[in-house]
Amino acid sequence: EGGGHPDPTPEGARATEELLELAESADERTLVLAVVTGGSSALLAAPAGDLSVGDLRRSGRALLNAGAGIEEINAVRKHTSRVKGGQLAAAAAPATVVTLAVSDVVGDPPSVIGSGPTAPDATTYVDALDVFSRYGVDVPAVREHLEAGDAGEFLETPRPDQPAVADVPTHVVAGNRTAIDAAATAATDR
Repeated sequence: EGGGHPDPTPEGARATEELLELAESADERTLVLAVVTGGSSALLAAPAGDLSVGDLRRSGRALLNAGAGIEEINAVRKHTSRVKGGQLAAAAAPATVVTLAVSDVVGDPPSVIGSGPTAPDATTYVDALDVFSRYGVDVPAVREHLEAGDAGEFLETPRPDQPAVADVPTHVVAGNRTAIDAAATAATDR
């Protein structure tokens, strides 16, 4: 079963649950190779708390339609998910996690590529609430979840100093620069 793009799907949520179960079964002798690409944010759907896939879908669409940038959208995605924002790496601890990334974002920041499932996250529930406020977006279930997280009812995503994510290397194997270089080579050859 697979997920969907640009919106998360129930099939993607089921596949993500299986992925989380595998990650949680890892031990200190396990090497987890995480391949993260642009589009992973929609494909890895693990709604947090009492949220549904539909809530994630409505939130993502509303933010896109309002003109929010990818880093802003991902701040919300990370705080409405059980896998994004370093939470996949945390689930796999104490395994060794290595990330191979195909980036579709400028500058290739690991925390933004696919909402950074294995990367530390510097954003907070307050940041996610600020995005909703800045763009006038209100998906009640999502807002309530973010407010509950800000009140301490849910843990923040793993910070850069937390062991589960602090030492996870990310190797960007392809990105915008790779595509530009390939296009330039093809144009020169023609």
